[in-house]
Amino acid sequence: MEPVLTPNAWLRWDVIRRELRRVPAGARVLEIGMGGGAVGARLSRRHRYTGVEPDERSRDRARTRLETSARVLDDVSACGASEVFDVVCSFEVLEHIEDDAAGLEAVRIDNIGFPVGNLLEVGRNVLARRRRRGESATTAERTASSGRFLQPPDAVGPVIAAVMAPARLAQRPFRRGERGPGWVAVARRRAP
Repeated sequence: MEPVLTPNAWLRWDVIRRELRRVPAGARVLEIGMGGGAVGARLSRRHRYTGVEPDERSRDRARTRLETSARVLDDVSACGASEVFDVVCSFEVLEHIEDDAAGLEAVRIDNIGFPVGNLLEVGRNVLARRRRRGESATTAERTASSGRFLQPPDAVGPVIAAVMAPARLAQRPFRRGERGPGWVAVARRRAP
């Protein structure tokens, strides 16, 4: 059984899965900020996967979900200087990076989540505010634990997948708009 995806992750995965069909099996894939490895488990089944996650608890959980051939690192600097990847991906991570200008050019940008994702985002924001009320955690501590926040137990995975199936279909006509709460960007390195 595949690890459970959150409802928002199902909306992203709908676009990501279609995009990854263009990537040949066995490609070298680097995921930065793999959290608990739910997406990484899917990627590591078809590709030579390396996942980077600074949070130890999330990294440990990811290790139990990934293929045994997958590599798990705590920092991207652990990749060799000459190491090359065919695909580099990151999901729900850019908001945690101070300088996120990556020197890439956009190939395609898909808007995700409209209409259901907008409601999910409102609910998630309400829960996040309640969680932070009275909390003394620093921004760095909140960032480190964000991959664990609101992660459903694996047992409810099939239910979430079934409930989100209509929402995944409903978002497709709106991917070129700006109504949804998220984006999936496909980019490539700028030519020198």
